[in-house]
Amino acid sequence: MKVTFLFFAAFVAVFCKEEVDLSHGFGTDIDWVSWDNALDFAKEQNKPVFLLIHKTWCGACKALKKNFQGSNKRTELIELSKKFIMVNLEDDEEPDDERYAPDGAYIPRLFFLVLSILNLGRGEEEGGILQEMSEYKNGDPMAVDNKKNYPNNAYYFPQAIDVLKAMKVALKEFGGNDEIEKDTVKEEKEESVTEKKEEKEGDDDKKKKNKKTEETAEKKEEKKVKKSDKKDKTEKKEKKEKKDEKKEEKAEKKDKTTDKKDKKEKSEKKDKKEKSDKKEKSEKKEDKKQKEGKKEKDSKKEEKKEKKSDDGKKSKKDADKKKTEL
Repeated sequence: MKVTFLFFAAFVAVFCKEEVDLSHGFGTDIDWVSWDNALDFAKEQNKPVFLLIHKTWCGACKALKKNFQGSNKRTELIELSKKFIMVNLEDDEEPDDERYAPDGAYIPRLFFLVLSILNLGRGEEEGGILQEMSEYKNGDPMAVDNKKNYPNNAYYFPQAIDVLKAMKVALKEFGGNDEIEKDTVKEEKEESVTEKKEEKEGDDDKKKKNKKTEETAEKKEEKKVKKSDKKDKTEKKEKKEKKDEKKEEKAEKKDKTTDKKDKKEKSEKKDKKEKSDKKEKSEKKEDKKQKEGKKEKDSKKEEKKEKKSDDGKKSKKDADKKKTEL
């Protein structure tokens, strides 16, 4: 019964292992292994560990996965992967070990791990990489990084070509075969030539750019001077126009003041004349009234005088009549 149970458990374990996709989309044509078995396999096969940490929700991780699958260096990647224990960890599979996040928990991150046991039987070489590797502890990351391109994210390799270069460097440091070393040296030479070429082109571009900048600066300065001259002319013109406007306004104001003064004088003359005419008319009327009053008074006086004369004559007549009667 016990034997049957153990056999069933082994069968389930094998079956489950086959069901788990350890590639996580990075290609089943690479022999991926679980993290639990990686260090043991590295010890047994005397290979460094390729450890890629990524997340399903990460845009940069998805881009790397797509590039990794569709790279024109895919065949070379597959061949080179055979010299590593290949592991890629997704989401919660990431190990809780600060050694695998030395400069932050950004993703994706790629490390190449070694075991101190790997130096056994190889320590005969002198002055080489293997003697330095005895300093590594079990599962420590190798000194393979991408600081040149990403100073703050040293273990960030965004493209398949970057990963391929890192793998070659890791094998060279690990003490891989001469072919890899030759390829690496060749690539380094090519990179050096390319860098020098780019540097030269950069210098030429810089000179052209400086020349262009100088020409642009000169044109800009010339444009600025022209603009300044134009501005001065415009300002002078505007000042002249404003001065003329003020002069015209002043003249208009003066004319208005003169007109107002003339109108006032005319009005005053008119008023004075009207008053004079009114006074003259009033005086004439008064004279006429006085004359008429005097005439009337003289007339009354004359009438009174005549009446008195008549009365005197009548009295005398009456007196004479009385005398006659006597």
